[in-house]
Amino acid sequence: MEGTCRLCQLPKNLRQSHILPEFMYQNVYDQDPKRFYTLKLDLEEMDRSSSRIQQKGIREYLLCDTCEGKLAKWEDYAVYYGDVDHPVPGQIDHWVS
Repeated sequence: MEGTCRLCQLPKNLRQSHILPEFMYQNVYDQDPKRFYTLKLDLEEMDRSSSRIQQKGIREYLLCDTCEGKLAKWEDYAVYYGDVDHPVPGQIDHWVS
């Protein structure tokens, strides 16, 4: 889909970017099959409320390939160092080079 990348602000082909990184959904997925449910509530008219099965985290056309790649490095960093068995290093040159 063509549009303006929300990070670099250039007109480019946009990817379906995760609103939250995929690793953050791991604890909300059912184990078999891998999925989770989203709810859309209309508090004024409950008949318009709905639920939906998702197989991947919630996504939206937000970023171009280049910007998606830049953020992916930081997601890898967060996954690795978010684990208590991996202390955060003094320098992060490996992740940003």
